[in-house]
Amino acid sequence: MTLAVPERHARTAQWAAVGLGAVLRLRQYLHGRPVWLDEAMLLNNILGRSFGELLAPLESDQTAPVPFLWAVKLCANLFGTDERVLRLAPFLAGLALLVVVMLVARRVLPPWPAAVAVLLTALSPMLIYYANEVKPYGVDALWLALLTLLALRLGERPEARGRWVAVLLTGTWVAVASSPAPFVLAAVGLALVLKPGVRRARGAWGWLAAMALLWGVAFGTEYLLVYRAASDSAYMQRFWLPFFLSPALPGLLAKTDTALTLALQQWFLASGGGWRVLVAYGLLLPIGAGVIMLARRHGPALLALLFLPLALALLASAAQAYPAAPRLLLFSLPGLILALAAGTGAIAEGLGRRWPVAWLAAGAAALAFLPGLDAARMLLEPYEREALAPLIARVRAEHQPGAAIYVFGRSVPAWVFYTTDWRAPDLARVRGRSALVSSTGGAFRHAASRGRPVVDEGDDLIFGYADWRELIGVPTGTGPDSTGVNATRPDTGWAENEARRLKAAGGPEAWVVMSSFIPGAPDLVDSALAANGGRRLFREERSGAVLSRWEFRP
Repeated sequence: MTLAVPERHARTAQWAAVGLGAVLRLRQYLHGRPVWLDEAMLLNNILGRSFGELLAPLESDQTAPVPFLWAVKLCANLFGTDERVLRLAPFLAGLALLVVVMLVARRVLPPWPAAVAVLLTALSPMLIYYANEVKPYGVDALWLALLTLLALRLGERPEARGRWVAVLLTGTWVAVASSPAPFVLAAVGLALVLKPGVRRARGAWGWLAAMALLWGVAFGTEYLLVYRAASDSAYMQRFWLPFFLSPALPGLLAKTDTALTLALQQWFLASGGGWRVLVAYGLLLPIGAGVIMLARRHGPALLALLFLPLALALLASAAQAYPAAPRLLLFSLPGLILALAAGTGAIAEGLGRRWPVAWLAAGAAALAFLPGLDAARMLLEPYEREALAPLIARVRAEHQPGAAIYVFGRSVPAWVFYTTDWRAPDLARVRGRSALVSSTGGAFRHAASRGRPVVDEGDDLIFGYADWRELIGVPTGTGPDSTGVNATRPDTGWAENEARRLKAAGGPEAWVVMSSFIPGAPDLVDSALAANGGRRLFREERSGAVLSRWEFRP
């Protein structure tokens, strides 16, 4: 006896998954976690510039599409600089992605596997995270899903002029609104050509030529204005070296294994112990089965639409032109989610033709178990990456006038963000500190090892602001070397040099602000300060951040 479940129940399940995903994202959004290093570097650019100035390359080795920068700035101008306001654009994109994936899944999958696809989207750890981060990676996933939907609609009615216009204009927008746009737009163009009904439609080749021209000009302009500076940066090339899957570089197999397992875990499972690597590799079976099933049902056009963007990005990685890091490949996740749901459905049918929906439910429960546990944990205790904001608030509230405040190099962007009055910002300070800790600055936050001990550095890196004096930390020397590998310990003498500087600064007291540090760095500074006659009055630790207060004996 076949287990019959009405299709309307599948649609209800799809909307329930959308609701679940919305609740998970809303919980993180309303928590309003403090901004951390990467967000602060981008926000100092956004808030410290006019809309026109955001058309130029950014400082602090940052890059992002201009429409994303403008959206964040517009929200800040309208509603202020609360963390929730600054994350409003990626949050809304994260909600929209749930609905768009559902609409795409309904077109390419049976009703119940479509519900599984929406559930996987709702629970994806990385999609949840980047719906609440001032970074464009989650927005990139929305653009691919939206163009996929519009291309599918065009394939259904290629004679409809309005659908051609929708693809043309949306693709032009994506060309300037998404850094992986070339991969996505090339896939959309090829998918339309591979669809017989589309390429035989009246005027189709004229539309396709217009797409190629407009999309190429739009992305080329954005590249010249924004992206070229980052692609030419020697530091960024060195930073991303572990994620360039090039045969010309050493360690290709190891790097490929790392990139693959990181992506599968962060996209579908959440990171964890080594056993999750085996689980991650297990996902390749249903994904492969799903690709085969989609090819049989929909042909090569859909395969190009869903999977060619990822393939092109990996080819670019092999050419050392685009890093194969999970967050930079997040735009391709909707296609893989559809494949995973399709493969799970195909396997369920193969296991039990009598109760296929029951088998599919079991498969969906297995896929949802680990990310579901992670999502439940974050409902109870929202994620915080670097809780530096409350520590900075304590410094501002409790410091004595004339205090010396040591700011670790990688803490400078967040320190500047939280100590600036953005209603009347000191832009010289914002830009000066940002430039100082950038890859071309004298106190680069992530410099490689000096290859020698640190002696008498940074005596000029002390600045007055408000009623305190800021000592900007000199580099630890733990940044990526010529092979892209970070050091595990600061350069010899680094902590002693910083303790010397802080003692020499004088004043009634000394504060130490640290975040984004390698393990053990705060303890090294504490030991060096104690050896220089310092007495620690207190030390407070938060997620990824440490604050301590000191005085020196005469």
